[in-house]
Amino acid sequence: MHPDTLRFAWLLWAILAGTAACANIIIICVILRFKSLRSKHFNKFIIGLAFPDLVFSGACGVTCTLNRYHGEWFGGSVHCDVQGFYVTFGFAASIWMNVIISKEIHSMAHAARMSISYSPLKAKAVMLRIAIVYCISLGLAAFHSIPGSPLRSNAGYGVACLPLQHDVGSTFVFWLVFAPMLLLIPLTLVFWHFCSTYLIIRKLGIERYDQDTKAIFAVFIRLLIALLIFWGPTGILLWIADSSMMGLVGGTISHLQGLVSAIIYSQKSDIRREIRSLICHKPNRDLDSDGSKPSPLHNCESESDEELAGDEAMRWPEEPIDIFGMTGDSV
Repeated sequence: MHPDTLRFAWLLWAILAGTAACANIIIICVILRFKSLRSKHFNKFIIGLAFPDLVFSGACGVTCTLNRYHGEWFGGSVHCDVQGFYVTFGFAASIWMNVIISKEIHSMAHAARMSISYSPLKAKAVMLRIAIVYCISLGLAAFHSIPGSPLRSNAGYGVACLPLQHDVGSTFVFWLVFAPMLLLIPLTLVFWHFCSTYLIIRKLGIERYDQDTKAIFAVFIRLLIALLIFWGPTGILLWIADSSMMGLVGGTISHLQGLVSAIIYSQKSDIRREIRSLICHKPNRDLDSDGSKPSPLHNCESESDEELAGDEAMRWPEEPIDIFGMTGDSV
């Protein structure tokens, strides 16, 4: 790849990654700031998703900035191993978090189908699941750095450092061990859980009893779609396609995933209202109070009555289910 093209890519990626990192920091801080948000176990899962996005975007922003500043790859093979680590961790943690979340959403739908009460996970149970996901992801991320590992964190086409195969033995390990653990197994589990949940929701219809399941299902299916749309091309164009330009395109697309995911997080109705309150409401608001909200500032518009009523009633069309709706306040 021409050096000028590569330097332009590093500048573009640094901007995209830095923006995505800031967006995910905002999401995490907003959830932690408000007790009404951080007490909900699915919002804890959102933090579990946003953190790997922050790690990937933040670290990539630093890497690309250093490369752009020096005009060439900075840090040698050590930095290459570091990049292979945080890229693998970011993707692995995101996809395995979706496994845990899809399983929990399926449990909600199953409870509705059996006409039994759904018991949300306790905070310790949520944190334990997140910790297990992070441990699996750290293991995958460190795999190429373990002495004797057949995989190496090579600079694919001079674009980015990723764990790659380099001979026949490493090719077998990559496709029979690394790739299944990184993508094939978690993706199969996610699709199974989400498809089963979707069938249950369609069967149950629009009863009020199951509105939270539908709402949470909608939020996280959108996140999964974003993950696949923005990371899929990276896998195809950078890991498979034998072209530096295709690798450049795939790398650029992947840097948008963290930003798009943060936007989707912000559209969950309870998170959206709190973000709006920070922008439009007086700063001395009682953050943990369940009482009435203070009046908005004169130059800010509050949510319309229609919008608030829609969130309160959590209305959903009967058929087909709108998987792109964004409601659900109690979970």
